[in-house]
Amino acid sequence: MKYKSRVSDQELRRKLDAAGAVLLRGPKACGKTESAKQFSKSMLKVDTDPGVSLLMTADPLRLLKGATPRLIDEWQAQPLLWNYIRHEIDDRKKTAQFILTGSANPVESIKMHSGAGRYTIVDMRTMSWQELGISTGAISLSDLFEGKKIDVYDQPTDLDEIIEKIIIGGFPGLIGKSVNQALDINRAYVELLEEIDMSQVSDIKRDPIKVRRLLKSISRNTTTMADISKLERDIKQWENDGLTRPTIYDYLDSILQDICLNPWSHMIYGSMHKGMMQKYTTITTPVSSKSTVSFRNKMVIGVHSKLSWEQAILTKRLPSCIHFNPESTQSM
Repeated sequence: MKYKSRVSDQELRRKLDAAGAVLLRGPKACGKTESAKQFSKSMLKVDTDPGVSLLMTADPLRLLKGATPRLIDEWQAQPLLWNYIRHEIDDRKKTAQFILTGSANPVESIKMHSGAGRYTIVDMRTMSWQELGISTGAISLSDLFEGKKIDVYDQPTDLDEIIEKIIIGGFPGLIGKSVNQALDINRAYVELLEEIDMSQVSDIKRDPIKVRRLLKSISRNTTTMADISKLERDIKQWENDGLTRPTIYDYLDSILQDICLNPWSHMIYGSMHKGMMQKYTTITTPVSSKSTVSFRNKMVIGVHSKLSWEQAILTKRLPSCIHFNPESTQSM
C-alpha cells in the first residue's frame, strides 16, 4: 500500500532538523513506524532483533551505528538505549541523528535522564478525516486562529456515513475495511489491551474484566468532566461490580503507560497519584484531533477516535460532541 502523508509529517521533519533525536510516540498501530521510515535511512527493530539483547551487554553503541537518521523502533523494549543515544548525540554534535518510536512508556524503575536539549517530541494520533480523504481540509484551524477569511461551501455529510466512519476508526490498517471487518479488528485490539498489554507494561498481572469496566466507564464519560470519584460511581452503577479508588488509580497508571490516553497526560496524572497537588489534571484519548480542556482537580475525557470506536463496541453509544485544541494546526 502506498504511504499516505500524515499531518504530523511536517512536525516530524521540523523537529528532526532542530534536535539530535525525535521521540515519536502514540498508540499501537497508529502509523508511527511507517511515518518514521519516510525520514530514516537505517533501522533497528529493538523488540524483534535477537541480537539486541546480546549487544546491550557486550557493545550497546554498536546498535546506534548506521546511516542517519537511524530509526530505533520500539526503543522502550531496551530503555537504557535512551541514555546511550543521549550521550551519542552529545558526542556527534549534529541534528537529525535518531528517530525513536514506541507505543508504551518504559517502567518507572528504569533510571533515565530527561533528555532535555537532545530530544524533541512528536505525538501521533490515528488518522484524521482529512488524511483518510473523507474531509477536504478546506477549513483549517490554523487559518481560523490566524484570522484568515474562510470562504467554502459546506456540503452536508450523511449521518449514517459519519456513524460508519466513527465505528471504523482511524487506524491506517483499517483503510479499505468494511464496517464488520473493522469491528472485528477493533474488538480484538481492545481484548488484547485488556488481556496482554495492561499486564506487560506494568509487569503486574491485571484483571481483564476490571480493565474492561474501566474502559467502558471512560467511554461513557467521553466529553465530560470526570474525576476518580465519578468513575467509581459510574462503574458501580453500570457494571455488575465496582472498582475501588486505589484500583482505578492503579489501572489508569497502566493505561497511561501503554499510551492509550494522551502520553503527555501521564506526568500530570502521575504526580496527582503520588500525592502532589496539581492545579489541573487533564486526560484525553488519542485521535485525529486533540482535546485539551482543563478544569481544577478534574479529568477531562475528550472525544478521540480510539475511544469513539471503543464507545461503539463496549457501550453502544456514540459521542455527543467534539472539542478541538486551539494549539492544534491540523486541518479538518
